[in-house]
Amino acid sequence: MNTEETKLVARRIPYEVFNQGKLSLADELVSRDFVNHSPMPGMADRGPESVKQLTTAIRSAFPDLQYTLEAEIAEGDKVVHRATARGTNTGSFMGIPATGKPATWTETHIVRFSGAQIVEHWGEVDLLGIMQQLGLAPAPGQ
Repeated sequence: MNTEETKLVARRIPYEVFNQGKLSLADELVSRDFVNHSPMPGMADRGPESVKQLTTAIRSAFPDLQYTLEAEIAEGDKVVHRATARGTNTGSFMGIPATGKPATWTETHIVRFSGAQIVEHWGEVDLLGIMQQLGLAPAPGQ
């Protein structure tokens, strides 16, 4: 695949799998040999099932979840996204009961392709920012 094609495939994860909950797309877009190098605590880190598990957990906690891609860089077999996520916490999150509060946070993701599928992922999520907005961690100066 060329760079433009890898970007199109990479965008489908936040926009279709996470935003729309199209879990079955993970089987098409993510290799069975996929490795997530930065899984959330308690989450699987291998194969398309790990993407489905994470999507289900996040969408259960934030049913109105919406990702927006703010920046995209692609070179060779890698695509990098800087994203903003928004949602209202109406379900349990990481074992914590729902707060009913909205949150907006940033994420950065790097995916590596082999052929037409994603085979590796590295990510950084502003979990502290999420926890502060949900009232689960003190904000600076408090």
